[in-house]
Amino acid sequence: MISCSSTKVIGTWKKSEEKTYNFNKIVILGIAHDAATRKVFEVAIEERMLADGYAAEGALDFLPPNANEDNISPELVMAFFKSAKVDAVMTISLLEVDDSRRYVPGTVFFFPYYGTYTFYDHYVEYYDYVYVPGFYAGEMDVFLEANLFDFETGDLVWSAQTETMDLNTISEIANSYADILVDDLLKSKVLISSINN
Repeated sequence: MISCSSTKVIGTWKKSEEKTYNFNKIVILGIAHDAATRKVFEVAIEERMLADGYAAEGALDFLPPNANEDNISPELVMAFFKSAKVDAVMTISLLEVDDSRRYVPGTVFFFPYYGTYTFYDHYVEYYDYVYVPGFYAGEMDVFLEANLFDFETGDLVWSAQTETMDLNTISEIANSYADILVDDLLKSKVLISSINN
């Protein structure tokens, strides 16, 4: 059965062990085709960062909801960010999906009764076979990468790769991811809180 999602950091990098940053507005930018999924991840990370004293905002709060590489250029994104007075951008992107799940049908066995087998018998047997729910066995692993950039200089200042296993709902995955990601970001001491100072 699929259980609640669990996320762990599998790699992290920091530009400088000594330097810390005090950003006034960090934009969370999900890089994906599906706007609804992007929104769930952006909001989860935004809420967790705000709770910990960091000024964060999801990019879909001020970019068009259907913004993607087909209808918005990188130059236009940069213009949106400049007008919103963004000084840092955290991108979230999918690296890989490893899906070893397989569907196991419901455990109903069908044995025809050749001598007295009627339409009713046939319908009842196949109804159970088709409509008794099965389940998924195995797991799906999703590998994501977060990169924090200084928007003014364009420099990458922190990066983390995560693995999420045992997927359930998108919101559970996003919340699990946000907690682990922000915990690692705080532990790295890259940022100075910009809200509670």
